[in-house]
Amino acid sequence: MTDSQIYLNFINKIKKEKTEEEMAKFMADLLKFGAAEVYVAILSQLTEQDMEEIDKIQDEKKAGEEVIKRFQAKTSLTPQQFVEGLRDAIAGGYEENNK
Repeated sequence: MTDSQIYLNFINKIKKEKTEEEMAKFMADLLKFGAAEVYVAILSQLTEQDMEEIDKIQDEKKAGEEVIKRFQAKTSLTPQQFVEGLRDAIAGGYEENNK
């Protein structure tokens, strides 16, 4: 999966779950690198099976590490790279639509 496909999949998933107003606020918050939004972005890439297996991990720190590990395995990106790329993709789309 290419980086652009990863970002597009995430944006489409969020669009299905939120109203336009909620989407705009979410994206504005995401551009500020809010921790909650970053976590949502990470979790959006995991499957139900991933989440079930992670939920079985008793140690919270190890569970968090497993989330990051699975995210990187699926996307080949660190969470920071994902959010920066998503921010750039959104900004690029905004600039393109407002020419």
